[in-house]
Amino acid sequence: MVCIALDGIDGAGKTTVAEILKEKTNGIIIKDSPPEFFGIIRHTVESNAEKHIGTYFVYHLAAATYAYIKAKLYLWKNPEGTVILDRSLLSVFAVQLALDDLFNKGATHAFIKNIAFEIIGKLSKVDIAAFLDVEEKDRLLRLSKRGDTEALSDKYLQFSALLRRSFEELIPAEDPTKVIKINTSQHTQEEIADMILSALRKK
Repeated sequence: MVCIALDGIDGAGKTTVAEILKEKTNGIIIKDSPPEFFGIIRHTVESNAEKHIGTYFVYHLAAATYAYIKAKLYLWKNPEGTVILDRSLLSVFAVQLALDDLFNKGATHAFIKNIAFEIIGKLSKVDIAAFLDVEEKDRLLRLSKRGDTEALSDKYLQFSALLRRSFEELIPAEDPTKVIKINTSQHTQEEIADMILSALRKK
């Protein structure tokens, strides 16, 4: 059984890489916000993130936990199977740190970070965690092509910069032997998938 986690900012190519990994491993993809359970409330929570930072955190923490449980159940039933997590707990805490810095002047930054270091390594139990980053010009081009105009706003651009910093702060919370960093501007998505599988085989 294998569990691969893909994390990183919007536009880094996580979902596309996840699809390639799915084909190469005959695995399944599980997103941190599964629509069958959380879809009804997702839009309401995300559209009010500035006013309800705590609610946003609880929502994403619950969604990520649900994804982990779903992954464990799948692997229990399919001992030779592979699960690809499209975002994991690492993303949950990174997003929360960035939101706290953006809207709350970092008032609970240390508190969130301490919780993250307590939880991520103990709960995640992934076999490999890939942090995907991308050059900003390429990220903006990708978001523009897919019509994500909201992600191109000044506030969101500021958030993205904070999110990169948050990921860098939290990556050590995961087992360092399991984490690989990949700049998706420097490789094709097929190459990225092969790099992840190669790192996995070396473990």
